[in-house]
Amino acid sequence: MNDLSTHPLASSIRPRVALLVDGDNMSHSHAGSLILKSCKHGALTIKRVYGNMALHPGWNQAPGFKVVHSGTGKNAADILLAVEAMALMLKAQADILIIASSDGDFSHLALHLTEDGHHVIGLGEDKAPDKFRKSCTSFDVVAPKVPALPKSSVVCSPSVPRNLAAAAKPLSMGKLDPVAQIDPLICQIRDHIASDPDGMRITLLSTRMSKSNAFQISQTPYGSWRKLLTAHPAHFTCDPVSPTARVHLKT
Repeated sequence: MNDLSTHPLASSIRPRVALLVDGDNMSHSHAGSLILKSCKHGALTIKRVYGNMALHPGWNQAPGFKVVHSGTGKNAADILLAVEAMALMLKAQADILIIASSDGDFSHLALHLTEDGHHVIGLGEDKAPDKFRKSCTSFDVVAPKVPALPKSSVVCSPSVPRNLAAAAKPLSMGKLDPVAQIDPLICQIRDHIASDPDGMRITLLSTRMSKSNAFQISQTPYGSWRKLLTAHPAHFTCDPVSPTARVHLKT
């Protein structure tokens, strides 16, 4: 049998890239950026996103991705992604593995595969910990930090592009001063709710803000999401109190 590695066209064959996304950690708004960054490394032959899709319906609308529902178990998405990543690389179904997440728990997976000689690239946000970055062959930031805008320039209204909200001053840890910090907070809440035309369940908003912004309602003086939302009637309306109550954007 001929050795294909000596064929004159062998050097032009692009490496096969597998992109595995932690959908519980990475917002579907990054879908396009993830694909563009992944394609720079070779032929993107596998695109999968893992997570509890009942909580992340936006990923179902991301074109080109195979959505893998992981169920509701603790760390179910992380475990399933790790199992399939190992299978793909050990069966040589891809030459390069890209793990899209900002979760440091994937450090073990990345380190194991790189030690075994595999090429592992991390894709994540600025919040990704060093232990995950350094466990990969290389790491790329999906959404670099942008300079904070002055408070007076932060305007939350349906006519303002959503990327303006992303440019708002990042939320600080600890108790938030209601005057100095409320505008960026409202912008980020609006950004999450805007992804669902029928409004978002208030309980789901809590999960989204915790996952993507590492933010808890206890960081505000309000104590509960409903109190915060109803305190800003110019931006939000809430359904009557119930386990399935939704919050809607004021238009």
